[in-house]
Amino acid sequence: MVISGDKLSDFIDFVYPNLNDNSASSVDFMVSRAILALKNNNVEHNNGPISSKVIDAKVITGPQVDKSKISEWKSAVRALNHASEVYKAKHDKPMVIVYDNVSHLVYNNPKILDILQDDAKHSADDQKYIAVFVCSEGSVPRRMESRSAWSRAKQPVMEIGDFSREESMEYLIKKRNIKEVDAEKLYELVGGRIVELKDVADDFLAGQPLKISRSKS
Repeated sequence: MVISGDKLSDFIDFVYPNLNDNSASSVDFMVSRAILALKNNNVEHNNGPISSKVIDAKVITGPQVDKSKISEWKSAVRALNHASEVYKAKHDKPMVIVYDNVSHLVYNNPKILDILQDDAKHSADDQKYIAVFVCSEGSVPRRMESRSAWSRAKQPVMEIGDFSREESMEYLIKKRNIKEVDAEKLYELVGGRIVELKDVADDFLAGQPLKISRSKS
C-alpha cells in the first residue's frame, strides 16, 4: 500500500478520514480501524496526534469557540499541572491557583471554563492543587454545578459568597486601616463583593477618586 506524502499526519488521515467529525458521531468508526506498530514507543508516537484530534473533536463545539484559544488553554493547564507537582514536591502541600473574573468565560468561551473545572476536579481528587474560581454573577456556579465534575468530586466544593456588612467593615477598618466613616462610604458603593471591595480600598488608599460607576447590583 502506497500513501502519498511522508508525514505521520498523512497516514493518520488515510486510516481515519475526517477524524474530527466521524470520531464524535460513530463508535464503530474508531473500533473498525487500527494502526499496528511493532514497538511500544511507536504506539505512543502514533497515539499522540490521534488523541489530540479526538479530544479537539469532543471539546471544541459551537461556532463561537476559538480553536487556537482552546489549544492555548490546554497547554496552560498542562503547565499548571507540572508546576503544581514541582511545588508540592518542594513544599509538601498543594499549590493554590486563583482564576479571577471567570464570569466572561460563560458567555465567550464556556468550553474553556469546563476545561479548567475538569482539571480542577481531578487535581483536587489527587490533591495536586487547589483551584479558586472568582466570579461576580450566578451564571458561573450554575453552569459548574450542572456538570459531573461538580457532583462527582471526591472533595466537597466550597462556595464563598459576598461579605456581610459586618465582615466588610471589619476588613476595611482592621485589615486596610480605613476610618469607619470612609469605610461606610466604600461599602455603600460596592457592597460586600470581595474583589470590588478590595479594588475600591486600593483606590481610596492610593488617593484616587472613587469610580461611582460601580454598584452593588
